[in-house]
Amino acid sequence: MNSNNESKLGSGCVAILTAILACLTLAGCEEESGAAPPGNELDGPSFGLDGGSSGDSPSRVGAGNEAGTSPVSCHLTAETYEEQTNASSHRRRWGYTYGPQGVIAKAVEYDQSGFERVVSEVIGLNSFSHSSEWGSGLTKYSVPVFSTAFVKPAGSKMDVTLPGGAPLIDYRVREFEYDAKNRLIRMRESIPSVPRAWPSVWELTWDTNDNIKTVQVYLVEDGTPNPSPVYTVTGYDDKPAPRTAAPYFFYLDLRLTVLDVIVSLSRNSPLGYTLDGANPESVTLTYQYNTEGYPLERRGTSSSGISHAATFAYDCNR
Repeated sequence: MNSNNESKLGSGCVAILTAILACLTLAGCEEESGAAPPGNELDGPSFGLDGGSSGDSPSRVGAGNEAGTSPVSCHLTAETYEEQTNASSHRRRWGYTYGPQGVIAKAVEYDQSGFERVVSEVIGLNSFSHSSEWGSGLTKYSVPVFSTAFVKPAGSKMDVTLPGGAPLIDYRVREFEYDAKNRLIRMRESIPSVPRAWPSVWELTWDTNDNIKTVQVYLVEDGTPNPSPVYTVTGYDDKPAPRTAAPYFFYLDLRLTVLDVIVSLSRNSPLGYTLDGANPESVTLTYQYNTEGYPLERRGTSSSGISHAATFAYDCNR
């Protein structure tokens, strides 16, 4: 990702271990063709222009970004993302499969040669595994997240295993808070076993149409929040977002960037955003849609000269 204010969870060995685990536990480290890769997608206030995340389940359970404007439910099956800067470019591709009841079963990120790079697979109503060349992991919820009876969790615990190492049980912990409308307003992520791995906090506000209005991500250093910029969405279309059919993608932990969170949780697709702070930025997003109103293509341009193109493929129930 670009335009990142990359967060640091510590120094020395702690920073190295955390970086490896970031590659392991989410979408892996970026693959590029050109210069340096984008920043860490896990720990920093990283909005960038990263591609949309995943979708909702074919069974229209009442959670997440549950109501688009289309009477037809389209379930995201694949997406691509390509970003271009003056110095480099990189591209990524994902595929998604669902179980017989329409609940997501597997998500795969592919490398540029078409080989599986990161695999996340649901193994129970409240857990999923993830594996890559950097190791493996298991994320556990206390409620049936991956079910037609979807329940929003209060938190999660993640075990991780580095290659050749023993499992680190409950290594990464997340806590979720919701408002009166059951919308996520705060997420706190911590690594309790690493004292200098400062917790990160995501704070979200919402508009009256169940779309995210602002996002702020910051580290809590020795109990004190570090100053961080605020991302403000400038508007939304009136059509269903790519993941509107299922609430699971955010909790499947594939990617954690600000744009991915907005696309996963909001009812509609964002038309742009602004970033305040020391390095202000503005981004414009445009779309092409299928006949059901779901976006087939998204193009983004930023005031810093970064551009991207994302594509989405669906299985639509008629």
